[in-house]
Amino acid sequence: MTKAISRLAILALAAAISAPAPAGAQAQTFSDEEFCRALTEDAATVNRRNPSWIDATIRNDGMTVFCLQKTIEYRLYMTVDPSALTEDWALRRALFWNKKNCREPMLMAIRGGWQIVEILQLRKSLRYPEGRRHRVVAVCN
Repeated sequence: MTKAISRLAILALAAAISAPAPAGAQAQTFSDEEFCRALTEDAATVNRRNPSWIDATIRNDGMTVFCLQKTIEYRLYMTVDPSALTEDWALRRALFWNKKNCREPMLMAIRGGWQIVEILQLRKSLRYPEGRRHRVVAVCN
């Protein structure tokens, strides 16, 4: 889905934060500021390449980082008829989004109060003349 997104900065940050502290040193904790900086740099890189089509029906419209709100939004556009998407589809999409984000380094951020959001904008149709928007927030146990 977001294959174009480079997670290199995030992975480097997670490795630095989760690395064991040397003997006698205090363990590092998650830093909202460092996480925000890494994701903001990642967003700038990703957004230079977008919009870009992932496949015939899904376009990656980029990402936005809201540091003060501790929110990251990934935006997609789908050419699928919104009427065809059922509640079952919405549940499966939420489960997919949780599975994708409920692991390091995003899990650490979510536990620190960050929201990882996917916004799907669906095309216009007779039933939905303005299109339809589907918003999923990752929830981890």
